[in-house]
Amino acid sequence: MAEGKLRVAKKGSIVVDYVNEKGKKLNAQISQGQLSADLEQIYKDERKRQELNGMEVEFDLEGNIVKRVRRKGQTFVQPIGASAASPRAGSSSHPAGSSRAAQPQPATVSSSPSGSAGRFHNPYNFIPAPPRKTDDPDLGDREPVGHHRLFPDRYTGVIRVKMTANTPLLLPDAANATDIGDDHKSFPVRVDADGKPYIPPASIKGMLRSAYEAITNSRLAVFPGHEATRGRNASGHGARLAFRRPARIEVVPARIEECDDQRLTVRILSRLWLRSAAKLPRYAQRPSGNQMARKGEQQVALRYPDGSLPQHGDHVRVRVEQNGKVTRIVRYDGSKPSDGDEGWVLITEPNINNKKYERVFVVSANDRFIRLQGQEVFRVRQMWNELITNYQLAHAKDLEEREKRKQRPNDYLGDRPGQTAWSRHVWDKRYSELRTGTLCYVRLDGETITGIYPVSISRDLYPVSPLALLDPSLRPATSITQLSPADRVFGWVNQEGKGAYRGQVRIGPVTCQTQPDQAIEWFNRKKRNLYGQDAKQEPGLPLAILGQPKPQQARFYVARSPNGEAQADGISKEDAGYKPDKGLRGRKVYPHHTNLPAGYWDNAMEDRTQQAMNGKYYQEYRRPMMDGQEQQDNQNRSIQG
Repeated sequence: MAEGKLRVAKKGSIVVDYVNEKGKKLNAQISQGQLSADLEQIYKDERKRQELNGMEVEFDLEGNIVKRVRRKGQTFVQPIGASAASPRAGSSSHPAGSSRAAQPQPATVSSSPSGSAGRFHNPYNFIPAPPRKTDDPDLGDREPVGHHRLFPDRYTGVIRVKMTANTPLLLPDAANATDIGDDHKSFPVRVDADGKPYIPPASIKGMLRSAYEAITNSRLAVFPGHEATRGRNASGHGARLAFRRPARIEVVPARIEECDDQRLTVRILSRLWLRSAAKLPRYAQRPSGNQMARKGEQQVALRYPDGSLPQHGDHVRVRVEQNGKVTRIVRYDGSKPSDGDEGWVLITEPNINNKKYERVFVVSANDRFIRLQGQEVFRVRQMWNELITNYQLAHAKDLEEREKRKQRPNDYLGDRPGQTAWSRHVWDKRYSELRTGTLCYVRLDGETITGIYPVSISRDLYPVSPLALLDPSLRPATSITQLSPADRVFGWVNQEGKGAYRGQVRIGPVTCQTQPDQAIEWFNRKKRNLYGQDAKQEPGLPLAILGQPKPQQARFYVARSPNGEAQADGISKEDAGYKPDKGLRGRKVYPHHTNLPAGYWDNAMEDRTQQAMNGKYYQEYRRPMMDGQEQQDNQNRSIQG
């Protein structure tokens, strides 16, 4: 996978500008069918085509041919009706298309109520949450009236409500879920003692509170990481989030020569080849068979004279060709200057599908030393610690999955993202703190270190955390005198310690008035074996993949100002990020579809995910079959009714 930026050429063709692994600037024209569906839609509209200029994208390189171009961080979706054989107007003629083009994904090609098929529509939007006036007599903060007596200027009583399920309602019974293998769970419908669908009163209370919070612009009831404001270890929304820096070399190799609480000495390397450290041959381009796990390391790696492999952090001497390739390596112990240049080995593991080299950080008498003391030491160490913590937390689940499968984090399992080995700093706990001997990359502004990273093309942290952009008047209350309208009505629990209030509203039992055989549609039909006995219970309806919120996608979550306005189109990922002068978009809401065609919810077990009903709507709630088989794995869940 490679990264770059799109550019609209004079003759109307689309070009991607990128930098290869050697730091060389290249560009390539994109053929018909190789733009993801949403990008293709923009290209077809001449009024909007210029929106593609400067857009950051990911793509696959097959030889020198660019394929499967998609927005950064998104999945490629084959455009409807695209021809994968002909180049675009104005582009040079070369092979295009892919025999492995991804199938259309319903969530991307569905339409808005107006029916504009092929356009991307975000499934959620935001209600702005501007800073509050906490001294307002009605909507401000104050202590609640209490439960100890009835007040003549207040109301008490009961409101009975009838709810109707106009669309299917999911009521999963997590306590009785079934694990059907491949870490896939299937959930029955939660029912009461009479076999009727059961909705917990707390669920209704949460739904009402969410709406009441938005209408009254109350404090948020929960904001993970709020405790970070008191100087505790930052977590949740109190921690800074990361974004991937552009795929261009803008850092220099460095070695930490000294590191403690008071002093930090950073050695800036001067012996570079195409602005990079020396290349140590290590991996095969296309490994196969039993050599896959280490990407052909046993066959092609450059070894010490005794046949052993160089290890991460080894102190060595190397001979380096003019192109930066190491041709001989010996251990520094007992070696002589005639054996080559002094250096240290950096092994980041086979973490990229086309990776062939590791690195040797070669040192020389011309290297520059940056010596820091006091607060500057804390600042640089904090940058490193926060970034590595972000990496390791982001991939904790991936590492757990490998451990379950008895796989090592540095095993190379395949060429796709997630199958390649995980970088050393993702799983090696020794990276958690900056220490003497660490090999790293730094970004400099004169003598000031503005960034420090474990790899040359790395994530970076936004300047501030999501919590920093949430106005104090909207943060969860820390004392009973700070309760906003929603806290006073629905209750409050102090996230920072002791303190709670029960609230003024109680939600009673929720009872289903419809008979069970009409209220529930079951999907888990039981199969019979040869003896007429129940042999197997089907896992049910495989739901579409549901991802958790990803606040690191700042373009969605960050507002232009604290008042919640959407940001301007066309700005870079870094400029759209969490910065001190911005705000948060507000409270997330998921609008329902309107004008759904008849039969959209019917026969849910029948896979119609590739059929657009009335030319507009796809069966978005269901995960498509693949090769005639249901896709039921750890990415999705199934429901039995």
